[in-house]
Amino acid sequence: MKKQSVPAARELALKILQAIETQNSSANLLILEVYQKYPLSPQDKALLKELVNGVLRLRLKLDWVLNYLTGQRLKKTHPAVLNILRLGAYQLLFLKGITPYAAVNESVTLARRYGYPGSNNLVNAVLRKISTLKALPALPAWEENPVLNISVDYSHPEWLIRRWIKRWGVEKTKQICAGNNQPAITAFRVNTLKTTLAGCQERLLQENIVTAPHISISGALEVVSGVDFVCSRAYQDGCIEIQSPCSQSVGQVLDPKPGQRVLDLCAGRGVKSTHLAQLMQNQGWIEAIDINSDKLRQNQANCRRLGINTVHGLCADAAVALPIASGQKYDRILIDAPCSGLGVLGRYPEARWYKSPELIDKMPVSQGKLLAQAAPYLANDGVLVYATCSLEEEENEQVIEGFLKTHPGWQSAPIITDGKACNYWHSWTQKDFSDGFFVAKLTR
Repeated sequence: MKKQSVPAARELALKILQAIETQNSSANLLILEVYQKYPLSPQDKALLKELVNGVLRLRLKLDWVLNYLTGQRLKKTHPAVLNILRLGAYQLLFLKGITPYAAVNESVTLARRYGYPGSNNLVNAVLRKISTLKALPALPAWEENPVLNISVDYSHPEWLIRRWIKRWGVEKTKQICAGNNQPAITAFRVNTLKTTLAGCQERLLQENIVTAPHISISGALEVVSGVDFVCSRAYQDGCIEIQSPCSQSVGQVLDPKPGQRVLDLCAGRGVKSTHLAQLMQNQGWIEAIDINSDKLRQNQANCRRLGINTVHGLCADAAVALPIASGQKYDRILIDAPCSGLGVLGRYPEARWYKSPELIDKMPVSQGKLLAQAAPYLANDGVLVYATCSLEEEENEQVIEGFLKTHPGWQSAPIITDGKACNYWHSWTQKDFSDGFFVAKLTR
């Protein structure tokens, strides 16, 4: 049998960028699929991930430079050639350790293979110009258009910059955008049903994955170096689950106890479901409901990998009706509400280019319905936690306050963080967290 050839990291990066634009796919999932399909070296895996995420984060800034050098011709450029130019420009302008010759030569080769006849000449000419630039082209004039200036400089869509400036002002908006342009930390949840934190660290180290305990979340390990997480034996054997510190904080606020009954709405593939089960020492009952049957199958597969048997999946649209007897009560309810995801643009850099203001307008309706559907099922001394990965008030405070106005007897319970009580927890205001989460704790 002929041995399968392994494409170079730059070619794989191009294919991923093309798939994101044509299929609206997730960069993280596509990168993982490539890791699993090809026996890439650690260096090639790291380069692939850096190229894809770097181009997605700085796409608007890269296009500003390319438009300047091509006389505003990008809109007419072949999609594959445009992404080849972006990849080459990112390497030349922002990636250390890559020689100009390698960046230009490899890009020209890609243009011959994936572009139109003669596109290699365009790529060669434009990238050679970039390699000789003394400085980047001037940004849009601040005096004429401050929104466009920040939009290009920090590579975020104008509508979002305009929205955030109105709410937080210029400096805070810049801080949030700068944070989104930093590589998001990768963290694990140590599965204490199978191992200990120290034991897990040692095992990961044997697979060349270096970690350190997260400063605020007990049981969380932050990755210092290493990229092949899902392919590791530690992951496959169920010793770890990839879960951000912010996501882990949601389960800690809910604080389920062994033997309790828990309702987990919008459970997805079970990252939070399995965390709740772990906090409960795999003792009790967790009803995991999601509208997507494929995600529920992944949820159950995840439970088997982690050695969990207390999570029970139900497929239903929780915003419409819950397939639960009317008299059933739960000690804890988690609503991990679908949202705009504007708090995790650093973790999902492609998302900033596909979100819209209309999405923010639409989400609060379904979020309010989820709260209303879940409310009758909470036990009198129970706790309901509502969480999003959004920064927007319409999806967070306004949804909770609207629910409280229409549900007498319910109240917001304080959340303790850093020894202080707060009505709502915003992770993006905390120095130890890189994602933007909102968490509310309700009781009645």
